[in-house]
Amino acid sequence: MISLRLVVGLGLGSFLSPSGAAFGQAVMELDLEAGRDIVGGPEHQFRAFGGAVDYDRRLVYAVEALEPLAVTAYSLDDGAMVRRYGGRKGEGPGELLTIDGVALGAGGVFAAGGAVVNHWSLSGELLYQWRPVAPGVGTICSLAGRPAVAGQEGVVVRADDGRSIARGAETLSAGLQAGSGVPGEATMRYLHFRMSCNDSVAYVLADHKITAYSPGGGVRQIPVPSKIEEIVRKRQQEATSLPGYRTITPNPYSRMVTTADGRLFVAISDLGMAGAIVDPATGCYELLKTTFSRGGRHVLRGRRVLGLAADSLIFVDVVSEPDTELVNGKRQAVTMDVRGRPVQVFSISSQSIAVRPLRLVSGQPCGGRR
Repeated sequence: MISLRLVVGLGLGSFLSPSGAAFGQAVMELDLEAGRDIVGGPEHQFRAFGGAVDYDRRLVYAVEALEPLAVTAYSLDDGAMVRRYGGRKGEGPGELLTIDGVALGAGGVFAAGGAVVNHWSLSGELLYQWRPVAPGVGTICSLAGRPAVAGQEGVVVRADDGRSIARGAETLSAGLQAGSGVPGEATMRYLHFRMSCNDSVAYVLADHKITAYSPGGGVRQIPVPSKIEEIVRKRQQEATSLPGYRTITPNPYSRMVTTADGRLFVAISDLGMAGAIVDPATGCYELLKTTFSRGGRHVLRGRRVLGLAADSLIFVDVVSEPDTELVNGKRQAVTMDVRGRPVQVFSISSQSIAVRPLRLVSGQPCGGRR
C-alpha cells in the first residue's frame, strides 16, 4: 500500500444515498456493474489531478505517482501504453518537479507543474517550456491550440512569442490582494480554481461560479447548479470547525472537464464522485449521484473523473482498505479523532483507469438525450 491516507466519515449526506431526493432536471447514476477497467494492476498509482482524454484518437493520458515522472498515454480500446511524455524530474528543458495538470491540443500535450508548462508534440518532441505570469500553475487547458492557465482575475494564454497574455482582466495582481488578510490565503484560493477548455472557450470555476472566456476577450457567466453549490458550501462550513482546516481540507470542487460533445462535468467529491453535467449553452444540467462502500472489512472506492464520452464516464478508480494495527496481540482498525469521535482510517491499495456508463434514475436529460 502507498502511504496516502483517507479519513472516512465526512460524507455528502442524502445526495449520495440511493434513497435520497431527486434533485435537478435529471438524476444520473454511475453503473458500476457495466463497463470495464482500461488500465490496472498493483504497478499503477495515478496522481489525483493529472489526466485528460483524447476522444478523437481514443487515448487517455494519466500521470503516475511512481517514477519516472511523466505523462503516459494509454489506448482506450486495449489499455496498451502508446507513448510517454517527459520522464525526467528536475528543472531543465522538458523536466518538471511535479505534474499537477495535463491538457491536450491539436499540436500536442501540455503538462504543468509548479510555475512551469512543458509542451510536447504528439510524437514526444519538446517544443517549448513556458513560465506563465501567474502565481503558480494549479490547472491548465488548451485554448485554440495554446496553453492557458487560470489567472487571479481572468485567463492567461501563451502568445506565439512566449509572452503571457491576460484575457478577461486588466491585471492579474488585484485578485491576489483580495481575501480575509490571512497570509497565503489568496494564493491557496487561486490554486483551488478549476479549469477546462474546448477549441474556442476556456471555462474557470472559482467562487461557486463558472466564467467562460473566449480568445477574443469575450466573458460570460454560467451558473453552478444550485444543489451542487449548496452541498459544497455545507462541506466548507463543516470543514472550518476542523483544526488546521486551511491546509488539510481539499477543494470540494475536485475537477471540471469538457466532455466529448462540449458539455462540462463538474465533480464535487473524490470519494463519491458526485457532480453535475452542465450544458454551457443553455444552463441545463444533470446531477450525478453515486455511493461508496465503507467500514468494517469493506474496501473504500474513490473515483477521480478524467472525461466523459457517449454518456460513459472515464475515471481513476481508487481502492482503499482499512488500516489496522496490532494491539495486545490482536489486529484492530486504526482510527483518529475527528471532532470528538473516532473515525476509521483507510489507505490506498490499488488504482485503475475505468470506463463505466451512466444510467438515468429520474427526470429528463438535457436536449432529450437518453
